[in-house]
Amino acid sequence: MSVGVILPLVILLAVPLVAAIVLKTDGRGRKLNERIADVVTPAEANAAEAAAPKLRLVEARSGSLIGALRKLLQMPENLPEARKMPVPVIILIAILLGAGTVGFSRLYFSFYVGLPVGIVVALLFTRSVFVGEVRSYARKLRRQMPDMIEFVVSATLAGLPVSEGFAGVAREIASPTKEEFQRISRDISLGVPLDEALMRLFRRTEVAEYAIFAVTLGVQGRSGGKLSEVIMRLADTVRQRIAIAERAAAMAAEAKLSAYVLSVLPFFGAALMSVMQPGFLGPLIHTKSGHHLVFIGGVTLICGWFTMKHMIIKATSE
Repeated sequence: MSVGVILPLVILLAVPLVAAIVLKTDGRGRKLNERIADVVTPAEANAAEAAAPKLRLVEARSGSLIGALRKLLQMPENLPEARKMPVPVIILIAILLGAGTVGFSRLYFSFYVGLPVGIVVALLFTRSVFVGEVRSYARKLRRQMPDMIEFVVSATLAGLPVSEGFAGVAREIASPTKEEFQRISRDISLGVPLDEALMRLFRRTEVAEYAIFAVTLGVQGRSGGKLSEVIMRLADTVRQRIAIAERAAAMAAEAKLSAYVLSVLPFFGAALMSVMQPGFLGPLIHTKSGHHLVFIGGVTLICGWFTMKHMIIKATSE
């Protein structure tokens, strides 16, 4: 294998590995900052920041690079419970898919044309896995939210503060709401307001119902009124939103079936044509121009499938 082939292959393997190392280093630094925040008071932290402006500037620059990488890959930040697959496994699968795409592309185009295609495939796979994990996690939280609100309503009707209701949710409600409210209870014990603790959960998971809950608690705390009645109305609103989302997903089932049928139809038609008239598709297999057409058709088919999927997700999102 020549140097001109080895060098791009090394680049293809190095890009996901460097991304994994950067994300791993960032995760360790974030855990260290969380541990420091648990033992350092806000006054001490502000004094340390004022005493080390150069270090803060370097950290901001590093964070911007890591933030851009996280945004590109849509990697969930500070949300380890959402991960179903370890990050090294995802990176390994992405490398194998990218290398396989490059090898397949060499059958139709040059190696240097297949290299960027392989990198794009590896990045898209990594991004889709992270996005799918976060959406699945948010879906579980949204389905458990009515039960969580009912528990908080019962606590407030019994004369307990909302913070005690959150602590009860952290003990009694099933995962993943249990783990999230354990984190909220720790934040509240450190002096974080109730609405801000819920807004932090909303920023991590992007579940809009938690933002509504946070705004409700914030407004009620400033204006007064019966908290139990307000939360009960919120529970009804959340149930209606979940019912609408499920109805929209059911209505989108036909569109999803159409996407699957349209994706499989070219292969079914090619197989049927080969059986009915053998050799009819020979030019697509044995000629260079046929190889180009097959490759272009495969790329446009994949792009069309992802476009339909994106349209369905946007149409059924809240």
